[in-house]
Amino acid sequence: MASPTVPSTRPSPINSSDSIDTSVYTWSTFFKALSGQLNPAERQQYLAARDLAREESDVKRCEAHRDWLLQNSPTVTFLRQQIAQAGPSIEREHIRCKRCTTNQTGGFDSNYGILLCANHLPSRKLVED
Repeated sequence: MASPTVPSTRPSPINSSDSIDTSVYTWSTFFKALSGQLNPAERQQYLAARDLAREESDVKRCEAHRDWLLQNSPTVTFLRQQIAQAGPSIEREHIRCKRCTTNQTGGFDSNYGILLCANHLPSRKLVED
């Protein structure tokens, strides 16, 4: 049986073969996006290039937030205890941080586990929520 995947996302490994479009990922494009001067297609193209450029640091930050929350968050501790009573427990290995190509912050699949979209979760509080 094929391994299950989370629908509508494209998690990619760090250092994937994707290349950053340097004609899109520039300071001038950043300021145009910030000031609303890009059309929706150009903005999406810029955000995709930015996510690709920041993938490794985003994933590392997300994993650090995840690990800290598993150890120190009362909310996460409570939820993990309740899930463990209902069925198999949620461990660190079941929570994956990946870059997502869709506009979502995460997802769940009973076979895959929990997906955290590292490029859409810049803070520990958002990871906790």
